[in-house]
Amino acid sequence: MFNYRSSVGKLLKMYKYKNLTVLKEDLKKYLEYYVEIDPFNFLKNLFASSLSLIVPMASTPKTLLQRGFWPTLRLATILAKILAEKGHLVTVTPLLKKGSGVGRQAKLAAPFRSIAPKFSFYIDYRTATHSISKISIAFLNNSVREKTSQPLRKSETVRKETSQSSLREEGQGNSLRQAPPTPSVSTLPLRYLNDPRMSLRIVLFDDVISTGATLYYAHQTLNAFCALLKIRCQISAITLLKNPKYTPPTT
Repeated sequence: MFNYRSSVGKLLKMYKYKNLTVLKEDLKKYLEYYVEIDPFNFLKNLFASSLSLIVPMASTPKTLLQRGFWPTLRLATILAKILAEKGHLVTVTPLLKKGSGVGRQAKLAAPFRSIAPKFSFYIDYRTATHSISKISIAFLNNSVREKTSQPLRKSETVRKETSQSSLREEGQGNSLRQAPPTPSVSTLPLRYLNDPRMSLRIVLFDDVISTGATLYYAHQTLNAFCALLKIRCQISAITLLKNPKYTPPTT
């Protein structure tokens, strides 16, 4: 979104490395400004899907312990709230995790930055499937609510009245004639996402992009996760800052 050497980059570095969490409101204003102008309608097209999921880039356990907070998770949450105010259905879920043996990449040279995150990411599948189930249930309930809120046609109302009168005549106490119970919504989420008409929009969110290697390997991890659960996913990525010191690999 913004240049690494701009005032936004200075704010972010103070926010991350000096624990100046009071600068969160200033970063929020920049995010609101970017969403408001939305050059080239990038965000509008990116979050056009009815099911969008923002996944913040993971931090190592050591980094989280030192900082005491997860910067990309907080920024992704702010962005999701701004997009929600614009009418987009967006939620934030920290699916990605980083291993404890992986160090920081900030001071590594470009060749090492390109290979350092190769085996660093993993996904807690129990937490991830639970989160995606909750998300799909929410959207499924929303779609059911929209369908049931539509007025019935005349033929449907007549059919409904006749079915109720026939039930009264036959007797509601007859358990053999009752319709089988409908499955609960909690059993439907993954079946709902496996529907060929549905796809899960996953948007990776990172604070800074340098070589693009971190986003690349995070994308591979999420893609493998979707393939394992047999979920159709569309994975994209956005970053708050771009570091012009490094150029992404062309291959």
